[in-house]
Amino acid sequence: MNQVYLVSLYEYPNNIYIAKFYLKSERFSPNKYTNTTFGKHSHLNISSSDYVKNFFLVMNTILQIAIRISEDNKAASFGFLGAHKDDERDKMNPDNTFSNTKRYLVYKKYISRYFNPLHFEHIDSETASIYLVINRKNTLVTKEIIVDYITNTIIPTL
Repeated sequence: MNQVYLVSLYEYPNNIYIAKFYLKSERFSPNKYTNTTFGKHSHLNISSSDYVKNFFLVMNTILQIAIRISEDNKAASFGFLGAHKDDERDKMNPDNTFSNTKRYLVYKKYISRYFNPLHFEHIDSETASIYLVINRKNTLVTKEIIVDYITNTIIPTL
């Protein structure tokens, strides 16, 4: 059983892009990002192979979006936030981020394979479950600027 996922792309100042995705069936839920589990819903009968297929379809779609953006914008940089699951509430930080979430660990492993470190600086924030790939051609972005965006703009809108 395939599920429909929606991907929203957000562009921030200085050529920073963040993709957020969620199940279409969760689009009106305030927890749409934490509810997305690639098929492991108790009310659905999804096999483990469909779970893996859904994950790779979504991640490959986001990767293709990033590649397309990079072709059009040679300074594009990207951020990935691994939202927490319900059973990870104990990992909450005082700033409302979640440290070392399961999703973050998976995204980090997946994304790090596809962005060449010669062209992108990889910034890893395990304490906030955020993985960034900063385009080395993007001289406007520093680690401090992107951490400020994440803390003061991105996280409050989740």
